[in-house]
Amino acid sequence: MNMEPRHFGEFILKEIDGFSRGERMVTGGLYPVGTVLGEITATKQLTALNPTADDGSKKAVAILMGITDARTDDQKAVVIEQLTTVRKADLEWPTGITDEQKETALNELKEKFIIAR
Repeated sequence: MNMEPRHFGEFILKEIDGFSRGERMVTGGLYPVGTVLGEITATKQLTALNPTADDGSKKAVAILMGITDARTDDQKAVVIEQLTTVRKADLEWPTGITDEQKETALNELKEKFIIAR
């Protein structure tokens, strides 16, 4: 069975035009649509959420809108930063994340008024 990748922003249920999205620099990997992102404190760049990191990326701050390849070079990408309702089942999490770590990340996103249903 061949599955089509998710489309740009497919995880969004509702957003506020002109307020929900932003452009940010993304680093460190090949990320699918809906990847939950953390921010590296020193560089302010976004990377995949890492609940055990000590570089700042353990706190969820945004969700990636489209597939982004930042394996060799940092890339500018569109992200959801605030004021959005998203489909929880469509979010992409790091391998090995626990349910407790997911709940923590979802609560961190709630602080930015990103609500997962």
